[in-house]
Amino acid sequence: MKMRRIMTGLLLFVLLGFALSAVADECEYCAPAIIEEWESHPPFERSHTDFCPYTLGLPIGAEAPAIPGVELIGRHTLIVFFNEFVCPEVGLLRPVSQIEGLQLVVVLSRLPKSTVTAITDQIGEKATVVADPTAGILCSSYYVGDHPGVAQMTFFVDEDGAIIHRRISPDLGWFAYDDFLVLLHFAETGTVPEGTILQHVLWYDDTAPWPEFPFETIEGGEAFLTPGRPRLFYWGFAPSSEMGGLIFRDLDTLRSEYPDVEFVWLIHYTSDDALTEIWTYYHLIGLDALHPEWFDTPFDEYMSKAREERDADLDALVTDVSAHAEGWTVLLDVDSRLSGLWSVAVWPSIMILDSDGTVLLPFTNYPRNYIGGEWHVHPGAIEELREILSAATGGG
Repeated sequence: MKMRRIMTGLLLFVLLGFALSAVADECEYCAPAIIEEWESHPPFERSHTDFCPYTLGLPIGAEAPAIPGVELIGRHTLIVFFNEFVCPEVGLLRPVSQIEGLQLVVVLSRLPKSTVTAITDQIGEKATVVADPTAGILCSSYYVGDHPGVAQMTFFVDEDGAIIHRRISPDLGWFAYDDFLVLLHFAETGTVPEGTILQHVLWYDDTAPWPEFPFETIEGGEAFLTPGRPRLFYWGFAPSSEMGGLIFRDLDTLRSEYPDVEFVWLIHYTSDDALTEIWTYYHLIGLDALHPEWFDTPFDEYMSKAREERDADLDALVTDVSAHAEGWTVLLDVDSRLSGLWSVAVWPSIMILDSDGTVLLPFTNYPRNYIGGEWHVHPGAIEELREILSAATGGG
């Protein structure tokens, strides 16, 4: 729904595969060949090419990319990097460029000149726009295949030229959350406020930071994630949907085979605080006119409508998950804080940690493809996951 996109900046998912489903639809004999070709590749190869330390961007603490013509020392700089795709909310950067004490640098990679010109006009002359593939590569730590970066990345760079905060997201919806307040604080002080959730780019054998914040249970209680047992985390879709059902079938089969592993289903939930920040932000910078159906109303009316839609969507998903996911730990990831902490960039995705928090499988987009008019999951995925879970439980 429209409001869901406005409220959550819902992460775009990447359709994995090596051929367009439209091609398969033209010929009934094409689909089997396309499926065979797709299944011949390792199940997590595409996701690990697109989303890895080389493409998810430089980590916190790293020296900022040396972009030609941009001076970082002595400045408070926000670098926003787009590769191949620019989200429709790019106009949100114009008011950002006007924040006192902030230098805005927008790096555009692999985009046509007409798009670069249009974006420059939208953002305004106070921003520095760099249309250079090399600058895009510098925003990542290395270049992998055709993907120097697959999602919009943002770096907060302090006056010493170091990255102190970062964000990966396919859109700029995060401006409507805490990060806009973080940005104002950063522009003034060159630091981020205490308690800011910092993104970590995790890979095999890294130690994941355990979240210090609590989670809400679907029963209305509170829960914390702490070391002590292996866990498989799943950010997914309704199990009654076609695609969600195929993925759930794989994962629930594994859950029954590995009782010592806790299977955790994370459901996004937008808090009242976040809804309030969305309202405040849109009115603060004059964007309420973009969505008058939501924002050109009294605040109380907006909140009532937003809560009603949020709660209806949440109730439907929780009911669906509860009916299918017996034996799972189901937690509400309020305002996607865990997704942010561990840099989970797309859904549906999984991640596996051992009992100490060591990463056995980094955030991985679950391999599925839409071919011949229906969804398929990669048959090799469940076998590879069995190997990982066996190792996690001492069985391999």
